[in-house]
Amino acid sequence: MCGSHGTGGGCCCCPPAQIRVEKICGTFQAPLLFSVTSLTVWRAPAVDNDYFEGTFQITLQQGNGVTGNITTSGVDVPFPLTLSGESIAGAVRNPTSFTINGIDDSDIGKWCITLYKRVLV
Repeated sequence: MCGSHGTGGGCCCCPPAQIRVEKICGTFQAPLLFSVTSLTVWRAPAVDNDYFEGTFQITLQQGNGVTGNITTSGVDVPFPLTLSGESIAGAVRNPTSFTINGIDDSDIGKWCITLYKRVLV
């Protein structure tokens, strides 16, 4: 059985998993196409979603305020209102998407995501 003898046992052990960190950043600025006020900036792969945790951040450089939500295992985790000049961050386990909501004509900002994935090497 994997892991039952440790790495020095001389038997068939699985290699230890490594943690990979991915950082993704972008910007948003109104107006969005077709008068859309929500923007999904990241979505996990439908198959083989190995992301076990993520940190999500919205920074509003100017505007009236935006909100967001992170979806994890089918449950929406709402982001509080981010006002002009503010930065808000939140973290969840098993993230599946990140959406910025309430973008209007005056909003300019950026978003960053840090994702953690366990991989076998």
